[in-house]
Amino acid sequence: MFKMLEGGRMVDEQNTNHWRQGPYDSTAGRYVGEALVVLAAAPFVQAVATHFGNRLAGAVDESTRSAVRRFLRRQVEEQRGGASTRARRLLLRPENDWGKIIVPLDLPPEGLAQLFDLCDAGPPDGIGFCRVSWVRDGWICVPRVNPEGALYQWDGQAKDWIPG
Repeated sequence: MFKMLEGGRMVDEQNTNHWRQGPYDSTAGRYVGEALVVLAAAPFVQAVATHFGNRLAGAVDESTRSAVRRFLRRQVEEQRGGASTRARRLLLRPENDWGKIIVPLDLPPEGLAQLFDLCDAGPPDGIGFCRVSWVRDGWICVPRVNPEGALYQWDGQAKDWIPG
């Protein structure tokens, strides 16, 4: 059912759940695995739109932040068939396979709202496959082939990537 990949990562045969070596647990004397749930971006973004409607566009308060965390955890649980998991993030795969978008389960509502435009925009111009992740207060994009250490930041107002 599962196959071992280089570096200790386990992948199921349907490629929907990944495990990798996580932090070392000194009390147990072993590495603690972290589940990473993989989803297609379009259905995920549609689920966000259906669940939240316009609530993410308005003023964000603590109840909205809590609702976003519950929603993200529920998405993980649904993909895992209700099984408990140590997942701390989701991996979204855009339909045209331009990259991977790593969504932490503690993503703020502002970041979740920006996913709509980010997925539509695709990667920065001239960039092939890239990794997109939320860092502190914004989305960043790091190209897979990156000899010069290029980094792009998502500009939510312009709805485009800017060199960072």
